[in-house]
Amino acid sequence: MASTNSTQQREQPVGTESETPGRETSLNEQPAGTGPVEAPSIGGATNENNNGEREARPAKKKKKSKKSKAEKRLARFKTCCSLLNRKRMIRAEQQRIYLIERNKINDLREKFVIVGPAGNVYTVTIAHLPDCNCPDFMKGFLCKHIFFVYLKVLGVNRDSTLIYQKALLSKELRSIFTSNTV
Repeated sequence: MASTNSTQQREQPVGTESETPGRETSLNEQPAGTGPVEAPSIGGATNENNNGEREARPAKKKKKSKKSKAEKRLARFKTCCSLLNRKRMIRAEQQRIYLIERNKINDLREKFVIVGPAGNVYTVTIAHLPDCNCPDFMKGFLCKHIFFVYLKVLGVNRDSTLIYQKALLSKELRSIFTSNTV
């Protein structure tokens, strides 16, 4: 008799009794796992067409900014000069440092060969990232040789904010190289 009850339960039409006890389903509702599977939508958004079917709609495109890409400084802009840099500037003005050679590589890069007070020869490059091959610069500081080039060779004003920057923009380099007073 138990076998006839189980067959009767299976033959019952959909909508009278559900698989979960205590819950009835409507005639339009289908048990989980049966029926058509919807394709995942793109961007999580769907549209319903005239037939009542759901269709995936394309995701919205991000707007491109109309701002022109401004040149980025390769190091943080310093608003004031440190005490150590002020001391190096004074040394660059007072010590016997001489320019041996000046080479213009391009509009935004020049190379200078300098003799320091101890007789050592150093190469200073003024570009987007000013560079010197002396031990002080290798430690991460702007050295007196770079300050010498700015102050004595290129004639940059001592109060200019450009003189103690670790990185320069193209327009700043052009102004330093073209007009010798900034």
